[in-house]
Amino acid sequence: MNKQHFTQAMTILGIAYNKEFTTEQVGVWYEFFKDTSIESFKAAIQRIIVKNKYIPSIAELKEEIAIMNNPVLQIDPNDEWDKVMMIIRKYGRYREREALIEMGERNASIVQSIGGMQNICNSNSEQLAWIKKEYISILQNQNTRLENSVKINHNQLTAPELVIKARLATEITNNNLLKGWRKWVEKN
Repeated sequence: MNKQHFTQAMTILGIAYNKEFTTEQVGVWYEFFKDTSIESFKAAIQRIIVKNKYIPSIAELKEEIAIMNNPVLQIDPNDEWDKVMMIIRKYGRYREREALIEMGERNASIVQSIGGMQNICNSNSEQLAWIKKEYISILQNQNTRLENSVKINHNQLTAPELVIKARLATEITNNNLLKGWRKWVEKN
């Protein structure tokens, strides 16, 4: 992404959180995101604005981008349940092995953990509603663990780079504070 597009996206972030970024701050942030596509960056900003009351840190935005780029975390649990039910209807109770293969490893393991296909097939509508809730809860818990794993791995992979850039940001901030202090001393 180029700096002009980045600056425009940062302006959106600033407006949403009533924050004005200095040129130095924009420059530091740009160094962290220059290899990110503008589409991903803007989408992450939009998602963060909807979720967070407070302005995000660089790390929070990078984590959001990492999560967005992981297709497994974009799966809707209700859609997955609908797929599972469609497969069960297709194969019925007697072709469980074929159905589990078509469901994929993740869905098959969840179905097995909630009692298997026989349990689902033998359930009435009230019981099925509870099984669906259990399935969705398990899938959401797996997604949360995976999301946390993505965040941890992201932070581990970029830790040295983050330390260097944080030091640079601190030096820039300290230099600006020093300049401001000198101007104040000169005036008084």
